[in-house]
Amino acid sequence: MDKTKALQKLLNGTATKKEIEMLKQALANGDISIGGDVNRSVVIIGSGNKVELTAEALGILKPESTSVEPVEGEPPYMGMRFFDTADADLFYGREALTRELAARVAKENFLAIVGASGSGKSSVARAGLIPAWQKENAERGAIHVITPTAYPLESLAASLTRESESVTATSTLMDDMNRDVRSLRLYVRKMLSGSGEPSALLVVDQFEETFTLCKDLVERKAFIENLLALTDEEDSPARVVLTLRADFYHHCAEYEGLRLALEKHQAYIGAMTPDELREAIIAPAEKNGWDFQPGLVDLILGDVGAEPGALPLLSHALLETWKRRQGQILTLQGYADAGGVKKAIAQTAESVYDYLSPAEQTIVRDIFLRLTRLGDYDEGRDTSKRVAMSDLLPLERESISITILLEKLANARLIVKTLKENKIEIEVAHEALIQYWEKLRVWLDEDRDNAKLRESVSDATKEWAKHGKDESLLIHRGGRLEDIETLSQQMRYKFNAVEEAYLSSCVFLRDQEASDRRKMQELTDQLSIFTKKAEQTTEIEKIHAKAAAEQAGLRREILHETQKRDIQLDEMRQQLQRRQELVVKATDAISQALEHSTYSRNTVETKRAIEDLLAAIRGEDEK
Repeated sequence: MDKTKALQKLLNGTATKKEIEMLKQALANGDISIGGDVNRSVVIIGSGNKVELTAEALGILKPESTSVEPVEGEPPYMGMRFFDTADADLFYGREALTRELAARVAKENFLAIVGASGSGKSSVARAGLIPAWQKENAERGAIHVITPTAYPLESLAASLTRESESVTATSTLMDDMNRDVRSLRLYVRKMLSGSGEPSALLVVDQFEETFTLCKDLVERKAFIENLLALTDEEDSPARVVLTLRADFYHHCAEYEGLRLALEKHQAYIGAMTPDELREAIIAPAEKNGWDFQPGLVDLILGDVGAEPGALPLLSHALLETWKRRQGQILTLQGYADAGGVKKAIAQTAESVYDYLSPAEQTIVRDIFLRLTRLGDYDEGRDTSKRVAMSDLLPLERESISITILLEKLANARLIVKTLKENKIEIEVAHEALIQYWEKLRVWLDEDRDNAKLRESVSDATKEWAKHGKDESLLIHRGGRLEDIETLSQQMRYKFNAVEEAYLSSCVFLRDQEASDRRKMQELTDQLSIFTKKAEQTTEIEKIHAKAAAEQAGLRREILHETQKRDIQLDEMRQQLQRRQELVVKATDAISQALEHSTYSRNTVETKRAIEDLLAAIRGEDEK
C-alpha cells in the first residue's frame, strides 16, 4: 500500500480505515515522521517526500493524549537474555522443534544444535530440551550445562565434580582427561553408579568458545575427544548436546571425529515461522494478563521478517514495549518509543550512555571494547567475549565506581553478570548489541588496531598468569611492545593490575636482553682486540723463530768450520812433529857419522844422508 497516496487521501478525507491503520503503524514504526507547527504539520515519508496535513487530518494519526499508568507485574519477556531452564514457563513458539530435539536425544547419544547467532539455540536447549528430557525421564537423571570458556576441561570438570567434597577432585579429573580421552566416559559411569541415577545429560552451550576462547590446542583436542568418547558406545548412559553458531561450523572440520559426528547428528535451526513468532509474542503476555493494541503484533512481525538472528532483538523490543505499557496494554506508541525491533537494543544502550557522566562514559567505552572480541576488519565477525569482573577494574581506587557502573549496565540488561567458581564474569547481553549500537561500532572501527593490540595483551596476560608467569610467554617484544607503551599513556586504554605486571615483565625482559646484548658486544669487541694482539704476537713469534733458526744454522756452520780448522791444525801439528823428529833423527845421524868417520871418507855418505833428510822433509810437506 502506497503511503503517499494514503496520506493524500487522508488529507482529502477519503482515507479508508485500513489506510489510516497502516499510516498509524508507519508512524509508530518510524517510517513516517511529523514536523512543523500545530496548524500546518508536515509528514515526512522515507528519505524526504513531504505531505502537508491539516490539524484535523493529523489528529486522526496522533495517538490519544490520555495516558494510563502501567499496571504492576512481572515482565513476560526476557529481553536480551536467553531463556534458561527456570524460564520454561515463558518459552513459547518452539514446541515442535523441542519435540523433535527431544525425540532425537532419546535415540542419539550425540546431537549438535546449529544455527545463526540469535536464532535461539541456547534458549531451545535450556528452556525447551532440558525440561522435555526431564519430563520423559521419570527418575531424573544428572544434568550438567556448561560453556567451554577459555579452559573447557576445567569448566567440564568443575561441573561434574560440583558435589564432591574433595578440593582436588576437579584438578584430578582435568589431568585425567588430558592424559586419556576415555577418562570422561569412565568418570560419568562411576558417577552415575554412585548416585543411582540412570542417565546423564551434558549440554555444552556456545560450543564455538572452544575455538574462539581456548587457545591451548592440546586442551581443545582433549576436550573434544573426551566428549566424543563419552558417546561412542551404543549403550552409553550419557547424552551430549552442543549448541554451535553456524559461522564456526568449519572449525569442527579440523577434528575428524567431530566432523563425522556432525555429519550424522545435527539439527540446524532456521528462522521461526510467522505462526511460531506470533505465539512467542502473544502467549507469554496473555498468560500473565497483558494485552496488545490492535495492529501492534502485525507491525512487530513485519519488522522481524525471516531474519534468523532477530529473536533477541524481538525479545528486547517486546520487553522495552512492555515497560512503556499503558495499563495492561502494550501500545503502538510504546513500541515506537522503544525503537522497534532492531533499534531497541541500540536505543537502550544510547539512553543509558547519555545519562552517564563524562568520566563514566569513558569507562563504559573501555568496558564494551573489552567485552568485544575483534575480527579482522570484518564487522560481521566481531563477537562477544566473557571477561572476569576483576579484569575490568584497572585501578583499586576505581573499583567501587566501576562496580556501581557495571550494576547500572546489568540492570539495563546491556550486560550479563554470572558467578562461576566464586568469580564474577561479565559479557554483553547479546551480540546484537555489538551489531546494532552505532556508537560501539564507531568505537570499534576508530580504534580497531589499538583495541586489538590491547586485546592481545589481555589474552597473553591470561596465559602468562595461568602458567606460573613463565618467561617464555612474554610474547610482546620489539615495536609491538613500544606501541603498547605508547598506548598505555592514553587514558581510555587502561590496563588492569595483572596486565600491568605482564607488561612490566615484558619491559624488564627487553631491557635485560638489551643489557645482555651490550655486554655481549663488549665481550666481542674485547675478543676482537685480543685476537688482533694474538695475531701480532704470533707474527713476532714467527720472526723470532726464524731468527733463532738462522742463528742455529749459523752456529752449526761456525761449529763445522771450527771443527774443520781444528782437524787441520791437528794435522799441521802432527806434520810438524814428524818433521822435528826427522830433523832430530838426521842430526843424530850426521853427528854419529862425524864422530866415527873421517871427513874425506864420509863426505859422500854425509851428503847422502843430508839429501835423504831433505827428501823426507819434502815428503812430509807434500802430505
